[in-house]
Amino acid sequence: KTFSLVAGFSLMMAVPATMLAQNSWNLVHGHAKVDIYEKTNVVCPNTAAGLDLQYTLLKMVNKTAQPVTVSYRLACFYDNQCRTCSNSEYDFTVVVPAGQTLEADCNFQRPEDGKLSVFQKYMNQVNYSDYTRYELQNLVIQ
Repeated sequence: KTFSLVAGFSLMMAVPATMLAQNSWNLVHGHAKVDIYEKTNVVCPNTAAGLDLQYTLLKMVNKTAQPVTVSYRLACFYDNQCRTCSNSEYDFTVVVPAGQTLEADCNFQRPEDGKLSVFQKYMNQVNYSDYTRYELQNLVIQ
């Protein structure tokens, strides 16, 4: 069976930071096949560029003995406006191998890392807009 959220409805992933333990994984979507977790306010240093960047990182855990495909649009809101909603560049599909986990980290060496991370802000530069939240829109798990 396919789990799908109808177009126009989105899975809200905005949880007040005060309710979460900083830098720990928190379940944001449970499904029979895949659990999706987030880790908020993760500071990732980019020493080559001299930047410290803050992200929300995602983790997808396949609970089955078969590969699972997860598709979604990563909607990123800054100043309460979605800055990625009309950009198909943020339509992602990831395949989580059977019984395995895909987890973003600060290395950004794998193609999945960009699909499983949400930029929040620069830590040591001027930010011209404030990160509000993200949503996984049009989420399909099959």
